[in-house]
Amino acid sequence: MTTVRNVASPFWIGNLRHVELRCLVPATEIISRAKDEAYGGDSVPSLFAMAGIWRDLTDMPVFAIVTVDQGKHSAPLILDGFQQQRWLTADWKEASKLLKPCNADTNTCA
Repeated sequence: MTTVRNVASPFWIGNLRHVELRCLVPATEIISRAKDEAYGGDSVPSLFAMAGIWRDLTDMPVFAIVTVDQGKHSAPLILDGFQQQRWLTADWKEASKLLKPCNADTNTCA
């Protein structure tokens, strides 16, 4: 698994422009690499979805989690129900509007 930090990169943009290659990555927890940085807490539901894309590069599909800037670090793009539907069905011009820093209080983006 990898992350997408630069959505304008030629490596990723082709996939991002195609709705059929966007996906949701379900999760129950995110563990930060920064020792003192907790992500989630009580405001994150027990099951949530992160924006992702997939590619068929080898003999099996692979996926990447889309991230957004969060100060010194990047964080996964966590989407609520309405945003999930938008990520999966909207054209890239509309879906890319979801790529905003996350709200630290609610852990939701856009």
